[in-house]
This record gives sequence, C-alpha cells and structure tokens, in this order.
Amino acid sequence: MSTTTPPRSAQVRLQITEPYCPSCLPGIEASLRRLNGVRATTVHTTTGGIEVTYDPCSVDLEDLLVTVGGAGYLTVPAPDDPLPGDERP
Repeated sequence: MSTTTPPRSAQVRLQITEPYCPSCLPGIEASLRRLNGVRATTVHTTTGGIEVTYDPCSVDLEDLLVTVGGAGYLTVPAPDDPLPGDERP
C-alpha cells in the first residue's frame, strides 16, 4: 500500500502598512493568487490584512512581500508571524 505525504502548507497574515482603500485589497489578493504555490487567500477589509496559505517549498514569505510591493503597496507580516526565511522546511 502506498501512502502519500500531504503537501506542506504555511500560513501568514500580511498587514498592508501604506494607506489603502478596501476596494484595492481584491487586486492585491489577485496578485498573490497568481503566484505558484499560493493555495488560498482571505482578505480582511476592515483591518487591511490578508491571510495567505502557501506551499513553502514553492514560494516563500519574501516572494509574497515582493508581490504585494509590485502591486504598489507596502506590507509586513503581522507581529506574531515568522520573518522571511523562518518558514522554510
């Protein structure tokens, strides 16, 4: 009998630090979803936060931050989330 190991997942909460409007968050979310390895995103329009579930073997936190920056926004991990490089297996 063959057993398969489920894919690894990591989750991070990103906080948009620049002024933004709630209607901008779906565009940021769409940019993140285009990354290979991003499995799910959840936008919190009232807080300016985005939860991202991703495969740390395919994409890392730095990739997520650069992608949001490429969309024109500054972001940081929420204070209780790992810093870049901490989530790789």
